[in-house]
Amino acid sequence: MRGDILRDSDEISSALLDRIYDAAMDPHLWDSAIQQIATLTHSSGGILMGQSGLHEALYFTHHTNVSEESIRQLGSRHVLNPWTQYMWTTSPVGVAVPTDRILPAADLRRTAFFDEVLRPSDVSHSLMIGLTQKTEFGVGVSLNRPFRQGPYGEAEQRLLTALAPHLRRSVQLGFRVDAYKALQHQAYESLDRLAIGVILLDRRGKIVFANAAALALDDARGPLRLGRRSVSHTSSLHTRRIEALVQKSLQGTPMAAISVPRSDDSYPLTILATPMRGRDVDRLAAASLKDAAVLLFIVDPASKVGVSPRLLMEAHGLTHAEANVAVAMSAHGTIPDTARALGVSPNTVKTHLRNVFSKLGIGHQAELARLIGLLRVVNQPAPPASAAVRR
Repeated sequence: MRGDILRDSDEISSALLDRIYDAAMDPHLWDSAIQQIATLTHSSGGILMGQSGLHEALYFTHHTNVSEESIRQLGSRHVLNPWTQYMWTTSPVGVAVPTDRILPAADLRRTAFFDEVLRPSDVSHSLMIGLTQKTEFGVGVSLNRPFRQGPYGEAEQRLLTALAPHLRRSVQLGFRVDAYKALQHQAYESLDRLAIGVILLDRRGKIVFANAAALALDDARGPLRLGRRSVSHTSSLHTRRIEALVQKSLQGTPMAAISVPRSDDSYPLTILATPMRGRDVDRLAAASLKDAAVLLFIVDPASKVGVSPRLLMEAHGLTHAEANVAVAMSAHGTIPDTARALGVSPNTVKTHLRNVFSKLGIGHQAELARLIGLLRVVNQPAPPASAAVRR
C-alpha cells in the first residue's frame, strides 16, 4: 500500500493543496488539512505546531487524533524534547525526518517525554518537518503512528517533503493575514476611541463604518438614525439637509457643514463632511474600507465625555492632584463646586489651580476650559468594542 502513496497523491493533490492554502485564511481548516495528510501517509494523526525553544513555549497547535493531555504535557513540560531539539539544531527546513532516525523507538519508550506526551495518544513513530525554524520561534508538522504500525519509509518522507513548500507558504501567508487583521482591528479601535462621531459613507451614501461616538447618537433620545442604508435625522427636513451635505462632498466640495437640532432642544449637533481623496482611500483600503467616499465628523457640544487626568500629567507635567483639579474645574466651573466634588477645601483648589495655570502657561479659567475641551477629542478610557456598522 505504501508504494502506492505517490500515485494516489496525484489524484487528491489538488483538493489537498486547496485545503492547505484555504487554511491560511481560516486556521480552523488546518485540522482537516492535517487529517488529509495523515490519511495520505497512513498515519494515525498529526499536528501542526508553533513553539519557541528559547522561551520553552507552545504558542498554537492544529491537530487530529492527538489527545488534549498530550498537548497539555507538551506545552507545560516538553517543548524541549529529543525530537524538537534535533529538528532545531540539525535538520534543515523543508526536509522530512523520521523520528526513529533521531532516537530508536526502544530508547524513546524509556523517556518521560514518551510517558507523558506520546503514550496518551498512542504514538511511537513520527515523521517531522520544519516549516520555519528559529530558536525563538518555529513551526513544524509531525505525523504520528502507533508502535504496531512501524516507522515511516522513504515514500512518506518524499511526499511530506514535496508538500513542505505549500505548507510553508500557507503558514507564512497566515501570519501576514493575522497581522493584517490585527492592524485592521487597531484601526477600528482607534476610531472608536474618538469622542467625535466619525461616519464613512460610500458613493451611494451607504454607511461603511460608524464609530462608537456616532452610534451613541442613535438611541431613543438621540437625533440621528444610522441605518444600513444612510444617515438620517428624526426630522425629514433635516434628513434632506444631511443628504444634500453628502452630495456636496460627492461632487467635490472640500469641506461643508450644517447644524441639526437635538430632540431635547439642547445644543445642536454640527456635522462636517469632506470627500475622501486618493491617499486617504489608500489608507482606508488597508482597513477594509476601500469603498469610503465621504467622511462625516459629528461634533456634539452636549457630550459628557470626560478627560483623563493622566493626559494632563503626561503632556504638561501636572501632579495627580493638580490634574484632578484641572479636570474637575472644567466640569464644575467654580472653585466651591470643584472643592465639593473633590472633597477638599476651596483653598486647596486655589493652590492647585495656581500651579496648573503656571505649568500650562495660561492666566484664567476660560483658557483652561478651552484646553480641556480640546482634549475631549479622545475617550478615556477606551470604550468596549462598538457595534459599528461594518460591511
